Amino acid sequence: MDQLFRFADRNRDGVLSGSEFPAIRRVDRMFAQAELGYFDDNRDGKVSRYEFVEKPSRFIGQYDKNADCKVTPAELKNSTSARPGGSPPGPSGPGGFGPKY
Repeated sequence: MDQLFRFADRNRDGVLSGSEFPAIRRVDRMFAQAELGYFDDNRDGKVSRYEFVEKPSRFIGQYDKNADCKVTPAELKNSTSARPGGSPPGPSGPGGFGPKY
């Protein structure tokens, strides 16, 4: 999460603005539907490193079977096979990102 934040924070000011946040969606499929408002806990219109990195991830919690804070393709595959229809988890499913703001 920290590496992803640093990548998106193009001007290195320690926060992701509305114009920087879309880089998160493009870089990692897990965040394809993520919205700035989900991470913006103090509702100031930007996301601090703390807000982004320390936000509990329901996705990681559900699919990280070995508790290493990473979800590997193998962990996803094993979870997918247990889901009805074999569909992968998505942002609107169990690892969702909450309401859009």
